[in-house]
Amino acid sequence: MGSLSREQIEHYEEHGYVVVPGVLSGEDMQRYRERARAISLGDVPEEARNRVVQDIAYAKGQLPVPKDALYFPFEPHDRCVGVWIPLDPVGEANGTLTVVPGSQKMKVQRHGFRDGINFGALAAEGIEGNAEFHERAVALDLPPGDCVLFATRTLHRTGGNRTNGHRRVITLHMASARCRPTSDTRLDEYGFTSVRGDTFEGCLQPLERPSLQLATGRGRRMDRA
Repeated sequence: MGSLSREQIEHYEEHGYVVVPGVLSGEDMQRYRERARAISLGDVPEEARNRVVQDIAYAKGQLPVPKDALYFPFEPHDRCVGVWIPLDPVGEANGTLTVVPGSQKMKVQRHGFRDGINFGALAAEGIEGNAEFHERAVALDLPPGDCVLFATRTLHRTGGNRTNGHRRVITLHMASARCRPTSDTRLDEYGFTSVRGDTFEGCLQPLERPSLQLATGRGRRMDRA
């Protein structure tokens, strides 16, 4: 993926997301699909199995509406971006990514676990069932290989896959090497890799052997200003 155009940058800044067409080629997508199949058949390190089990179940259920910034114990959040690349055609039927344009301009709401929504995943309070936000929400119809970049403060969700087909997606987050930790919370779970090779004292550092285990917790409410 090359540099974004001025129009794409302006769309991202105004709406909190932007779609970048054709980021992955057909050859790349086939390679990732084959790896996804191998993982689903058990070709995965033992310590990462809880990630795989939960991700497969997430694909079949509806996720709540969160802001990813809540999970990241580093800042500034506007120097971190979410990446979502489908390997299959996606739409509402198979649970595509849905975003709420402009919601990145709001502060991070209090989040809490909601019973009955996919493993009790965290949801932003005051959003579920709120007609205004549901009317503003945009479900993205995308071909394989397109890329969605979205701000960590953008409200978003994926729906359940109601079809008999796959919904294979590559998801990751990118953070500036100048982001700084805001707490002593373990950061090895995020598996930072340096893309450009630049590091800065007191900022996020790449990890030689990041943990593959997924930290979990239930029954709590989380706040973030």
